[in-house]
Amino acid sequence: MDGLILLSCLVLAQPPTAVNQWIDLMAHNPSGDLLHWRPSIEAPRQSRLTQSQCLAERRALVQAMRDGWRLKNGILEHSGDGCDIETNESYGDYRLELDWRVESNSEIALFLRGTPGIKLWDPRSRYDLDRGLGSAGLYFNREFRSAPLIFSDAKVGAWNCLQVVHLGDRVTVHLNGLAVVDSVPLEQFWKNNVPNPLVGPLVLKAHKGVVALKGIRIQQLSFPVRNTPERAH
Repeated sequence: MDGLILLSCLVLAQPPTAVNQWIDLMAHNPSGDLLHWRPSIEAPRQSRLTQSQCLAERRALVQAMRDGWRLKNGILEHSGDGCDIETNESYGDYRLELDWRVESNSEIALFLRGTPGIKLWDPRSRYDLDRGLGSAGLYFNREFRSAPLIFSDAKVGAWNCLQVVHLGDRVTVHLNGLAVVDSVPLEQFWKNNVPNPLVGPLVLKAHKGVVALKGIRIQQLSFPVRNTPERAH
């Protein structure tokens, strides 16, 4: 695992060459180490690090990744401790599918191209600041719509099916077969008036509480041309 992480840190922001091919992000070696994931360093901090500093920081987080994320019987579970994780590779336009479940008062955020994006949570917990509107909205948005269009969460402890399509600046999300985000621009979180990157990794940022994921797979569709979205009136 150490060698894989060191290599992935050296090859930063390298998009996959295969287009329209589904990639199983749950692939692992016999010891259970995930092959497509590494410890995550948030984008603002990473931009201030040299490659050698990035290398050292990821290496220091390897054990935290192993402790916090356990793969067993095809289910990736986060215990509430450890570090965030991100994909080794970066993606442009893509389609993502995964199943997820949370226990009471648990939450996980899915960053898209390294940018804070979708929140998945116990909709009746203290995390749902909008009082039960449900999961899978772009809750980090400030100008464009942030809440999901409809409540579509399964009961706490049951599996949910998530489908994400990210084309240019816009994100469409289906949760359990219902459209909860319909081609909404994902806003830049780290800096105002700065476009989001054209490519970037997926990041799983878990907070306190137990969350589980399975069947994570991604299909690279294309490498997008910058599309500046129209502002809402």
